[in-house]
Amino acid sequence: MKMIWDYRDDLIKMYPALQEQLKDIEQSDRPIIIGDQGDRVAAGGPGGSTYILNLENKINVETYFPIYDPDAVATCDRAGIGGEICLKFGGKYSIASPSVTAKGKVISLGANVPVLYEGPSDCGSGGEHQGTPHKPAVLLYGSRLFQSRGPRS
Repeated sequence: MKMIWDYRDDLIKMYPALQEQLKDIEQSDRPIIIGDQGDRVAAGGPGGSTYILNLENKINVETYFPIYDPDAVATCDRAGIGGEICLKFGGKYSIASPSVTAKGKVISLGANVPVLYEGPSDCGSGGEHQGTPHKPAVLLYGSRLFQSRGPRS
C-alpha cells in the first residue's frame, strides 16, 4: 500500500505566476480577488505586504488593498475625511515589499471597532487581537482604494 508521502509530488501545486495573472486581470470584465498568501494575517503574517501593490502599479485596473498599518491610519485620522495627503504605507516588515507612497484623499474613517473571530476554524478561541478595537481608514488614490486598520488610537 502506498503512503501519502509517495504522492507528495502530485499534491504540491504551484500558484500561477502573479505577473501573468495581473495582465489577465486587465482583460477581465469582472472583479478579481488576489491574496498575498505569504502575508496572510490568519497565518501569522503582519498584513503589511505591498508586494502585489508594487506589481499592480504597472497595470491599469481598479483595485482595493487592505493593509495593516497603524501609522498610516493615524496620518489619515489627522487629515480627516476629505483631507488630501501624501501617505507612505505598508512594507515595514520585508525588503521584498517596500513601502508605497501615494497622494490621495481620505474618503472614510471608521470608529474603533473590536475584531471578533467567529466561525468553525476559530471555535471561540481567542487570538492576540481578539476583541482589540481597531480603527479603519480608506484612502482613494487614482482608481485605487487603500484600506488600513490599526489599533485604537
